[in-house]
Amino acid sequence: MSGNVLASRSTKLKIFLLADLVILAFVIPGYFYVDSQISKPANFQVTDLILDSDLVQVWEPVQISVNVTNIGDESGNHTVTLTIDDIPITTKTVQLSGGETTTVVFTATEPTEGNHTITIGSATGLFRVTSEAPTKQAELQLTNLVTSRNEAEIGDTITVSVTAANIGDEAGDFSLELFVNNQKRGTKSIQLDGGKTTLVQFEIVENAEGEYVVKVGTLTTSFRITSEAQSVKPAEFQVTDLTVNPSSVLADEVVEISVEVTNVGEATGTYTATLYIDDVIRDTRDVSVAGQASVGVDFEVSETSQGIHSVKVANQVGSFTVESLAPASPNTKLHGLSVSPYEVWGGETVTIRAKADNRANEPGTLQVRILIDGAVEAIKTFSLDAGATDVPIEFSVTAESGPTDGQTEGYRVELVNIGNQTNTLIGFFQVAPEGFPPLSINRSG
Repeated sequence: MSGNVLASRSTKLKIFLLADLVILAFVIPGYFYVDSQISKPANFQVTDLILDSDLVQVWEPVQISVNVTNIGDESGNHTVTLTIDDIPITTKTVQLSGGETTTVVFTATEPTEGNHTITIGSATGLFRVTSEAPTKQAELQLTNLVTSRNEAEIGDTITVSVTAANIGDEAGDFSLELFVNNQKRGTKSIQLDGGKTTLVQFEIVENAEGEYVVKVGTLTTSFRITSEAQSVKPAEFQVTDLTVNPSSVLADEVVEISVEVTNVGEATGTYTATLYIDDVIRDTRDVSVAGQASVGVDFEVSETSQGIHSVKVANQVGSFTVESLAPASPNTKLHGLSVSPYEVWGGETVTIRAKADNRANEPGTLQVRILIDGAVEAIKTFSLDAGATDVPIEFSVTAESGPTDGQTEGYRVELVNIGNQTNTLIGFFQVAPEGFPPLSINRSG
């Protein structure tokens, strides 16, 4: 009988254990399910700091962007602060759902030259502010597309001329394609240093009467082939656009003189440009010019005698002055250029400041020439004590009228130490287009 009792108890124990296991089988999954549904609070990360430029002009805006991500499950707000050189500048607040990412963009300007550190959350970046003139990439500008004849007969040669200029600072290689009635008729490859100009020419012959449209780049012109075309007009020349730069120099300094020679006839011809200084022939240049085309002619001269010297090429007249200044000291040095404001309206004043040192143990004379876009604005003389340092010098210029095309116009500023012309400081300012407010001036009062 005792054996039956033990068997019965063993069976009951198995039943109880099985029941416990069944209960656990229902309870444990529920526990893990509940635990997995506990939401994580909003938590934010700031990453991927990007600057649109790491080199900007004084007062030029720099755009800074970061990605803000809510790595939590719950929605929340996060305030992002832009800090430059450990100084809070501005803040923005974003609201993000769990797992959501957004891009926050700031725009900042910095009036102080040098390197600056940007911090947004844990993300950092660097940019540099300068007052030096920005270097422009090589850029081709085409002007004055002309044909040597407006009307010609079948089989006549027509010369197509276009003026090509590199308006950038760096040298560049360019390819010019000629189209006539939308058909490609020729290609010319040229290389131009920054700021240089050349005349590019093509020759074409047509075998059918009619109207022909010529295109180079975005420029177009036209000519007509007809049996009623007049005979070719002989070459005839006009001289225009005399420039003299600098207009004020010291003894033996080089003066650059240029004119534009235009052939208003149809036949190609050669023109002799004669330069007169004080009514005496100083130089001549022979140039070949196709019909209707224009070419620049350049001369260089220098004078030792002080005073005003007359310049004449054909019917164009001008002058330059050799200044009677005390000898400039070679032991002076310019440094610390600043140009302010960075951006102005036309007609407003731009102030150009620098500092000067006299590295000699005797008084010295500093002569400074200021140029705006390569043209001499003024020459000033400063007396420096022996060993003087950080002597302030200042110039003021009036900005030209603002452009009307909606674009800003940049101007290069140069301060040249005449006693040591390797010591040249370069700066920059720009004129806002008419009707647009400058960036660097708070007009709200």
